[in-house]
Parts: sequence; structure tokens; C-alpha cells
Amino acid sequence: MGHEFTNAIRTYFVPFLEEYGFALSEPMAISGKHYFARFTSGTGELFVSYEPGEDYLHVGFGSPLSENRPPELTDVPVEAYRENTDYFAGREATSDLEKKLLKAARDLRLRLRVAAQPAVAADGASPRR
Repeated sequence: MGHEFTNAIRTYFVPFLEEYGFALSEPMAISGKHYFARFTSGTGELFVSYEPGEDYLHVGFGSPLSENRPPELTDVPVEAYRENTDYFAGREATSDLEKKLLKAARDLRLRLRVAAQPAVAADGASPRR
């Protein structure tokens, strides 16, 4: 199962996180009880943690002991969902773990993409603050 985690991290997370300036810190930590991948950038760090015994997957920012979470999705434009779906088209997940990691990667990419875009008022003219 550890190889599924490392392959999924490299396939689903690394390509788009590199676009946001994150690099995978090697090596990933793999044990029978915990799988862990850390990504770092000049502005912070992000982690993907999985506990196979509990079947618990967690993606967050900062320390894995903190409660930091990726930005929440609110008022996501339909175009953003479509673009995100297109980005992941063709990536297949066969195991339950791979399916969870693919879903987490899709969600994270969408959250980062939306968070990186300036908010626009309903009239489309002025940015919200």
C-alpha cells in the first residue's frame, strides 16, 4: 500500500503543486501505520498524511499537528470546476487509497486555484476585500 501512496502523490499532487511553487520534500515517510508527504514553498508548507489502520486521510497547511486546512470553497465559478475536471481527465485510480488521494488532489487544486484568483464583486467590477 505504501507504493500506492507514493505513486499517487507523484502522479496526482506533484504536477499541479509545482505550478504553485511547492516542491516535494524527499523522502516521503512510509511505515505500516503512517504515510506522509511534505511539500514546501517559499511561503509555507503543505502535507498529505494517511493512516491505513484508521483509513484516515488529511491534507493541510503548516505542521501536521496543527489544525490548518486548505482554503474553503465558496462561490466557485462553474468554469473553475470544469477546468479542474479537465486537468485531471485521464488520471485513473484503481484502489480505494488511490481514489481517496485523487479526490483529495482534485479538491486541493480547486481550492488553491480559487484562492489564488482575486475575488470579484457581483457586478464584476471591483475586487472584494
